[in-house]
Amino acid sequence: MIITFTRSIAVGLVVLGLAAGGCTRAPTDEAPSAKAPDPQAASRELAGELLGALKLVRQEYTNAVAPGGATIVDATEYAETELFAEQAEQKLAAWRAAGGFTDAGRADELAGHLGTLRAAIGRKAPHPEVAGAAAAAIGIVQQAMAGAMPESIRGAVLASTRADQNLRNGSSQASSSSNGSGFRR
Repeated sequence: MIITFTRSIAVGLVVLGLAAGGCTRAPTDEAPSAKAPDPQAASRELAGELLGALKLVRQEYTNAVAPGGATIVDATEYAETELFAEQAEQKLAAWRAAGGFTDAGRADELAGHLGTLRAAIGRKAPHPEVAGAAAAAIGIVQQAMAGAMPESIRGAVLASTRADQNLRNGSSQASSSSNGSGFRR
């Protein structure tokens, strides 16, 4: 009985060894080749991520610091603001490294706005100062993108833009145009 069991295990190991060795496949010319990455798409994606980070900086800072500056009203939102500002600088560096931002002068100008933005956040500047630096940076990114926006962030950017517009228009205007059902006319 032990011999039968030992023979069964030996046969099983041989079969396993043959299966493992025989299952390898040599590469052939017929194998589909990987599609070459589209550098323009990658560049647009980086620009879109930079744009998204800048919009988040504006949004989070409004919730983080008192309107006049100097006072943090929400430490978590403030930390997020700092993080998004840092990410914006990293996204710009990656965008430049990928060759997506070919106008060196405008890229340097954008880097300057990002530095101003980080400094303003660091000293807890009044909202208009941070919003102005962010808006200047967003304008440069949008010009560089020339209307191209990665599909993966299109909805978030559109929603953020609408929210920005609503904030500028003020909540009292939204209330006065309501028909009582909560929907705007």
